[in-house]
Amino acid sequence: MHEASLVAAMCAEIEALAQKQGASRVGCIVVRVGELSGVEKEALEFAFEVYKREHSLFADSSLQIEIISARRSCLSCRGEFTGAPPCPKCGSLQTMALSGDELELNKIELFVEERDV
Repeated sequence: MHEASLVAAMCAEIEALAQKQGASRVGCIVVRVGELSGVEKEALEFAFEVYKREHSLFADSSLQIEIISARRSCLSCRGEFTGAPPCPKCGSLQTMALSGDELELNKIELFVEERDV
């Protein structure tokens, strides 16, 4: 399950940002996952739940996953469409992915305690 290593890398980046910002905890994390990325939503959610049990910074965090649909361009007729080949216009199997292979950390909610100045 490569989702566990993805979660560990994502959370390491968030931990570095939280430390830089002086955050005491992380709230909602929004991740955009393309349907062609090879990342399984349920496995990513499970890996995050396991990770946050062992890291107090994420104890109250939630993970929101947005699925990005695959968009393709037909190399024969230049039409664009969603879903899997063949092209609905001309029937060609020669297509190129325009989107749907993303894996993006889109939003992080950090809680920073106010300091006396």
